[in-house]
Formats: sequence, structure tokens, C-alpha cells
Amino acid sequence: LNRNIDGAAGDVQAAITAAGPFLPKTLTSPPTYKKVNPADSPILIVAALLAMVPLATSANTVLNALVLALTMALAGQSWNLLGGYGGQISFGHAAFFGAGAYGNAILQARFGSNAYAAFAGAIGIGAMFGAAIGYLSFRSGLRGSYFALVTLAFAEVFRIIANASSFTGGAAGTLLKLDARAENFQFASRAIFVWIAVGLVGIALIGTRVIERSRFGAYLVAIRENEDAARALGIDTLRVKVQAITLSAGITAAAGAVLRAIFSVRGRQYSHSEPGSRSRRC
Repeated sequence: LNRNIDGAAGDVQAAITAAGPFLPKTLTSPPTYKKVNPADSPILIVAALLAMVPLATSANTVLNALVLALTMALAGQSWNLLGGYGGQISFGHAAFFGAGAYGNAILQARFGSNAYAAFAGAIGIGAMFGAAIGYLSFRSGLRGSYFALVTLAFAEVFRIIANASSFTGGAAGTLLKLDARAENFQFASRAIFVWIAVGLVGIALIGTRVIERSRFGAYLVAIRENEDAARALGIDTLRVKVQAITLSAGITAAAGAVLRAIFSVRGRQYSHSEPGSRSRRC
């Protein structure tokens, strides 16, 4: 028996050696690991350059514009994951953005959550919104323009509810106390918000590149190119699309939560000019 096993093992090794040029390198050589993928180097270089902007200027106008641009870039990258790679065009990402902003504010104002826990919770709330909308839409077989219009309808419904509900503060918004300290995720320096935004955008970009090189990314591209063919090949298209919109919604909610924090502190200069005013609505 041992001789047969050894002989079979030798035959397999001989076959791998003979077919070496036609097999993946992982079968013919030990795997290699790189700490940083060379394709990610431009992202790291641009992130480092943007992080140095606060060292070159302290003008609030410049830093506020940069933070706003980076926040929009973060939201745009989240849409790219679903619409670019997955081919699922969504007009409803404003709902996820608002879920992150409102979720962050409500968790702090109504439930007394720590600012950082509220930030994480806001991402979770946005992801749950995305999962719910995605499951209901994709489970019904909606795709293309039908899916786009349904997401737009969901966003409009959420806008109406947010403006009418007393739980969210109605059209006036949710009142948060102004207290510019690190533990409150409120910083008097605009530079810190720039570095936070740069870090989040960098993580989102590198994460997207990792997904692009993964099996999940290949599934997304296959669904984008021909969903029926992808399903015929055994890809669970419903699960992949729900996962994509959940991840996309979570990233969009992070952008909303960051923008909520930025605009809360931006109002600080106006609040101080009014005697006794120590709060700002979001």
C-alpha cells in the first residue's frame, strides 16, 4: 500500500513538473507575499501629498474645501463599488449618506453613545439600509433602470420621513452639543479632519483594489457583463449583489457621519458669536 501511495505521489509530482509552464505559479512554486502591492503605490503617494496640505497652509477655506472634496470622493468610491464594478446603477445613495449622518447624530443626542461608537453604529445603520433595499429590489428581479428608479424612490421616502418625524428632529434636524474635544470626535483644528478624511479615502481606495483582485470582485464584474451567464455558471447573483450594496451603503454612511462631524464644528465660530449658544443642529 505504501509503495502504491508513493508511486501515485510521484506520478502527480511528475505531471505537475511536466505541465509547469501551463499551470498557475502557486502549484509549481511556493507562494510569495508582498507587504504593499505595487499597484497601490499611487494611492499611497497621493494620500501622503494630501496629508501634507495642512502643513503648508492653515487657511480654513482651503482645508474645508479639501475635506468636503475628500468626503465626496469617499461617497463616490462607494458608489463605484456597486455601480462601476457591479453594474447596478443606484440613484438612492443619498439615503445611505443621510442614514450615516442622522444615525451618528441620533445615537449621540438621544442614546448618549460615545462619539466613536456612534460613528461605527452609523456605518452599521447605513449598511442595514443598503441590505434591506438591496434584498427587496434584487429579490424582486429588478435590474437596470428599474433598480435605479426604485432606489430613487426609497431615497425620497426616507427624505420625507426624516423631515416629518419628530424622532429625527423634523426639518430642523437633531441638536448636538458643541464641545470640541477628541473624545467627542470634534476638533478645533481643521487639519485633523483633513487627515481623517485622507485616511478614510485611502482605506476605501485600497480596499476597492483588493476587492477588484478577489473572487468577489470577479463575481461583480461577471454580473455586470452578463448576469444571466453568471447565474448559469453557478454564481449566487442575489447574494453577491446584496453584499455589494451593503458594503457600498456602509462606506457612504461613513462619509455622511464624517460630514456631520465637520459641519458641527464649522458652526462653532457662529455659535460663539451668540451669547449662551452652545449647540448646533445637524
